[in-house]
Amino acid sequence: MKICICVGTISGIGGIQRVITLFANELAKKHEVTISSYDTPEILSNSVYKLDKSINFVEFPKNKIASNILYRIVRKILSKVARNDKYLEKIDFPKFMQKKLVTFFNQGDYDVVIGVAWYHSLLLAMVAPEIEAKTIGWQHNSYDAYFCTPGRYAWKKAGLFKKYLSNLDAYVVLNETAKEKVDANFGINSTVIYNPKSYVSKEKSDMRNKVFLAAGRMAYAKGFDTLIDAFKIFAKKNSDWKLLLVGDGEELPAIKDKIKEYELEERILTPGKTDDIKKYFLQSSVLLLSSRWEGMPMIVLESLEMGCPIVAFDIDAMGPLVTNGIEGLIVKNKQDANAYAQAMLKIAENQALRDQMHQAAIQKSRQFSVDKIVSKWEEILR
Repeated sequence: MKICICVGTISGIGGIQRVITLFANELAKKHEVTISSYDTPEILSNSVYKLDKSINFVEFPKNKIASNILYRIVRKILSKVARNDKYLEKIDFPKFMQKKLVTFFNQGDYDVVIGVAWYHSLLLAMVAPEIEAKTIGWQHNSYDAYFCTPGRYAWKKAGLFKKYLSNLDAYVVLNETAKEKVDANFGINSTVIYNPKSYVSKEKSDMRNKVFLAAGRMAYAKGFDTLIDAFKIFAKKNSDWKLLLVGDGEELPAIKDKIKEYELEERILTPGKTDDIKKYFLQSSVLLLSSRWEGMPMIVLESLEMGCPIVAFDIDAMGPLVTNGIEGLIVKNKQDANAYAQAMLKIAENQALRDQMHQAAIQKSRQFSVDKIVSKWEEILR
């Protein structure tokens, strides 16, 4: 089977890139797989996550007009004031670009085309009736993040999804909550397939290090600003535990400034980005996830595999991953630093609780093995 996976970039450091690399490498064991992205060969050669050598790469067609300054000014104005989806459709998804995509996909002679995340899923849905291949969209974030977050993702594009999404042969979402919202708002029957964990490890956290771990791209969505506030509250009552804050991104300078302002440089360590998160799990006993929204965070799947309990806010993504009091603690009040700090204190001060959650986490991780997840994908690929 010839499968084309369309994604913005496969070379960046992030959850989507890790999932797609893992997914594509597994599919390549049985199928002819092509990745189509905006990456150039030079960028791909420096990618952190390595694709199997058998996987093909083709550059995704670009809308060259999108780089025009006048076009960008008009688009920015329309995106703020337009209430009618037809204007946003014309400027973001022009007809000439749709025709180019139909030619691109049909010339590839693919059996299946998968659009990753909201943009490529919507593009694919728009042209699906003219594509000879089976078409599948793959949602990689929560419904609320995509459609209810002003100025981000698919903001103001719910009408376009409702208009076109039914053109696809299948639409994959990451959890049952996302399915409920997508199906109700877009009138489709989406398919739930979880993300797979990225590795299997015989080594596990020994749960004896008084160290929290938080990791990811330093961006607003991850809520690291709230996490630092929570740790400040926590640190006033606990003098033992430290925090490893691993990652890089646009908000890292501001985060470091806040750490310095709170005089927590000795308690919160920022080693930067890594391509070996496992070594940090082996130094830690609890994962802190402070995200405002997520699709299905790979860091949580990795934490379960390593036997580290999780403290997280009550976002949609947590449903299939963490049951409050079993594999970790769920903080109901979203972005409430004080409530989060209380959960940190509860888990830090109870070794027996951590040990119990450690075993539950390892047990839960078995649900997300790559072979189980890909077998579910094979059912809709056929």
